Amino acid sequence: MAASATLGLLQLTSEAVANAVQDRISIVGKCLPPSPPIRHRWLGHLHDIRTEGFVAFHARCVREYGPLVLLRFGPPALGRRFLLVADPDVAWQTLTQDLQRNFPIGTGPRLAFGDDAVFCTAAADPVHERRRALIRRHVTPDMLRRHVAQMDAVWGPAVETLVSIPAGCGSIERFNINPAILFATQEAAIRCWMSVSPGPNEVLSTLERYFDTGNLLSEILFNTWFFLHAKRRVGALRTAYAPLLARALDMLADGDDAAPFIASSLRELGWDTARARDDAAYRAALLADLPIYQHLFTVMLPSMGSTGGTILFLLRQLAADVSLQDDLRRELAACDLAMDPCPPPLTGQAIRECLRLYPQAAGITRYLTTARTYGGYFVPKGSYTFTHLHTLHRHACRHAEPDRFNSAREAGPPGSWAGFSIGPLSCTGRSFAELHIAVALKAILTRYRLTGAEPDPDAHNDYQGSVTLQPQPFSIGFTLP
Repeated sequence: MAASATLGLLQLTSEAVANAVQDRISIVGKCLPPSPPIRHRWLGHLHDIRTEGFVAFHARCVREYGPLVLLRFGPPALGRRFLLVADPDVAWQTLTQDLQRNFPIGTGPRLAFGDDAVFCTAAADPVHERRRALIRRHVTPDMLRRHVAQMDAVWGPAVETLVSIPAGCGSIERFNINPAILFATQEAAIRCWMSVSPGPNEVLSTLERYFDTGNLLSEILFNTWFFLHAKRRVGALRTAYAPLLARALDMLADGDDAAPFIASSLRELGWDTARARDDAAYRAALLADLPIYQHLFTVMLPSMGSTGGTILFLLRQLAADVSLQDDLRRELAACDLAMDPCPPPLTGQAIRECLRLYPQAAGITRYLTTARTYGGYFVPKGSYTFTHLHTLHRHACRHAEPDRFNSAREAGPPGSWAGFSIGPLSCTGRSFAELHIAVALKAILTRYRLTGAEPDPDAHNDYQGSVTLQPQPFSIGFTLP
């Protein structure tokens, strides 16, 4: 009863403040557009949405209120306003014009990550521009070609390991359900990126840190006091990867090609790779340096995490679509990814359609430093926009048969697809992610034919237990061509 009375008082207080503000507006003679439909979640912490699911919760909001909904989480004094965006025109506007990516509570990320914070940037921020310039300089076609050779060497044996789980050319289940497949996939990803062979405990440690990072990002959105735990999580992430990075540095003694991504990253960050080969104290200083981890996690970690789900969704789809599977097999078998390090046309279309139907990110958040008008509604300064990709990508007015996988689907109007985001804050690891998916598909399809049932497009984890979207457990058969 006391809790109910408190919530009622909070709601009355909030309404009184809103009425007072509206009265003040009328007094000074200003006329503002109306606010978007508001959905209050007074106890709206992470648990509330995770229980129902991100997709289910946001889709229900859109059904009940329309493509723009102002979500209120928590009591007014500590709560946050999120404009849920499922309208393509507004998505285009906010993603290309609202360029502040600070997460809620302005001091939180700085306290957690330091002045040069990974997750606290804006397009005009020198930190963000330096990072993008760094990536543009060394993620070159030559760099990607050398990376293809590295991934080819890893994915061949990895495919044989995956197919042998649980036995022979039988059926397998989703890797975050089947620990053996999750383990094998993570091991392959580490070898691709860091050119080292991790031990079993190191694979498990980095797996735990990946899901730890997913929890951290969710807490940033929904937990008022997230920054109290952030330093511990980020410290654990660095601790998990430090031994792997140390071995990658040791490999520099054998030449830069031994660890191409690490070596080129060091050069671009201003470290002396020649000295790193011979000076143990210099390597120790590098391992303690925050910017090298920020750079690695900006490019490497998102690509490792988000590509796994896309590959699995594609395999599930291709197993039920023999014609598309054969088309991609012929295209990938004939292409030389080392000469042209990007997905060939049909494969690129399939990846894009997969990310439309199954976006790896739940949504894209922007912080409003000034008041905005969206779709005829007034959104106050200090709010956050949350472009909900799953609902946006299945917008019936922009995509015919939106729940059907169609690799021949033409790109819709601007704002109707944002699989890697759009605008100045779009994904910095896109070229790596698409290349990684193409290499993995080529390794699998040129070795095996896939068979499976037509998938349910809504059979996914709804971002519960993972920051990325993953398919529900499914079985596919592998047969030799």
